[in-house]
Parts: sequence; C-alpha cells; structure tokens
Amino acid sequence: MENEALTAVTLESKLLLKARVFEVHEKLIKLPSGSQVTRQMVAHPGAAVILPLDSEERVVMVRQYRFSAEKALLELPAGTLEIGEEPLICAKRELEEEVKCSARDWQRLGILFPAPGFCNEVQHCFMARDLEPRAAEGDEDELIEVERLSVAQVEEAIRSGELIDGKSVACLFKARLGGYI
Repeated sequence: MENEALTAVTLESKLLLKARVFEVHEKLIKLPSGSQVTRQMVAHPGAAVILPLDSEERVVMVRQYRFSAEKALLELPAGTLEIGEEPLICAKRELEEEVKCSARDWQRLGILFPAPGFCNEVQHCFMARDLEPRAAEGDEDELIEVERLSVAQVEEAIRSGELIDGKSVACLFKARLGGYI
C-alpha cells in the first residue's frame, strides 16, 4: 500500500528536449502539503542488464569506453530497450551484440532504478547461462572488449574500485543475494 504522505501529483508536463535515447521534461508537481514545485526529469525507455556466466562459472563482462565518464569502464553487458520492446528480447540482443554469444538459460533477477532523483529509467536484470558463441554484429559506435572473470575476481574489482558501474554492482549483488553466484 502506498503512503499518501509520500505521494505527489503531476499537474503539468512540458517537453524541454527530445534526444535519440531520452527526453527531458519539466513538471509542475503538487505535494501532499498542497505546495507546488517544478522539477526536471529525464524520461528513458529502460534497459536490460545481463549477468552472463560461462561454462566455467566466469562472469562475462565488457570493458567499454563511456563518453560521459571519459574513460573505459568494466561493466556487465547492457542496452537500452526499443520503444515497446520486452526486456528479455533486449537482453538477448545485447548479449549477442556486445559479447557475441547467446544463452539457452535465462533467469530474471529483478529491476533497478539507477537514478530515481532525476530519471524514470528502469533497468531489468537477467542472469544468462549455457552460453553459445554467435557471429553477431555490434554497434559500430561502441568501443568494447570482452573479459571473463571469476566471481572472486569480480568481487575484488568492486572492492578495489576498478568496477564502479552502478548497474553492474547492483545486478551482481542481486545475483549474490539470490544464491545464483
């Protein structure tokens, strides 16, 4: 049950920017106290995050250059949903594009809100096992290297600060709590 004291109502919404992958809206919000505030929000179609485990129980990760971070980050494979696309379909596509493999066994791990303070993006986390190589083409604008790490190596990468991508850390934690890794 939702706590009404923590619920706000959108009175107006104005589109400020329409980009390729997201939109920025300015919203007039009515708070439970009756006061009104203006907030900007990024509207995003959502994403799929994949935790692939190979036959040796290694996590298949990508090291990808991220333009907003201005460096390459170690991450789980992931990608943006197309409008109306089912998250599992997106996950399967991204696994083929980024890691060049498919999986026969898929497990839903749950969802994440990576930045709810300003963005409505929902990330759908999946575990993929029973991997098979595929000759899929990747996106030419993505700079990616594939790495296979043991779970212990991934955990050390988190501890040492090498793995700092939030969606990857959260998805791995969900898998650990669920007893999958």
